[in-house]
Amino acid sequence: MKKTDIHPHRGGSASHPEDTLVAFERNLRDGFSLDMDLRKTADGEIVVIHDRTTGRTCDKDWVVAHRTAAELKTLDAAYHFDPGKDGRFPLRGKGIGLSTLDEVFALFSKGRQPDASMWIDTKDDQDCPIAENAVLYDRLIDLIGRFDLWEAAHIEVSRAEEADALRSRDERVTAVFWGKDLGALEQALAYPHYVRMGMPPPAAMQLADRVRGAGKRLHVTRFRYEQAVWDELKAVRPDSVGVDDYQAFLALTP
Repeated sequence: MKKTDIHPHRGGSASHPEDTLVAFERNLRDGFSLDMDLRKTADGEIVVIHDRTTGRTCDKDWVVAHRTAAELKTLDAAYHFDPGKDGRFPLRGKGIGLSTLDEVFALFSKGRQPDASMWIDTKDDQDCPIAENAVLYDRLIDLIGRFDLWEAAHIEVSRAEEADALRSRDERVTAVFWGKDLGALEQALAYPHYVRMGMPPPAAMQLADRVRGAGKRLHVTRFRYEQAVWDELKAVRPDSVGVDDYQAFLALTP
């Protein structure tokens, strides 16, 4: 597969502080696409972070939605990054902070390869009713339009209500369903673009034919980096893959 089909999950959390500009800059320099998570802030901005709170990755434990973007950007986003699992935390105090989505979009627009894309997961949809995400959706659509990233920005959703809320703002939005079973797949096939599946074979292989038959593109993630697993997954011809440890993935035979 081409390098631009590889999406290091959260920037490649096995090698870099997750969801940070440092990780994304390295991803783009290596010719990869991006994968990120979004949360809304108290002042209507969007920051790139996975969790509802900051304590797992940062030096202080705050609720993201209760803080402004400026406050959140003061945190050390590499504070708990420990790639060697030896307690050394090599990037603490190196100035690696949280980023706003417009900063990531600017980086992507400047450093992307021609076929690169972005997987964007709006994590607040898992914690809040759809109506409470209006500010996040409005800001997200505004930024996609401002940077003209309609083709590159793939927004992951887990339910039809979220896809509808996004596409009602602009039909150019690329909504990508997270499908983990047949029921989720049925929802996904009602929308254009990609279907994202996080299943090992044979489940992925059984559902991939449905995806292909509907003319959709297929993204596969959450699989073991073993040659036998990858050889089997290659049979479903995924258009792209999501990987936490892209070095381990690249060591497999193409």
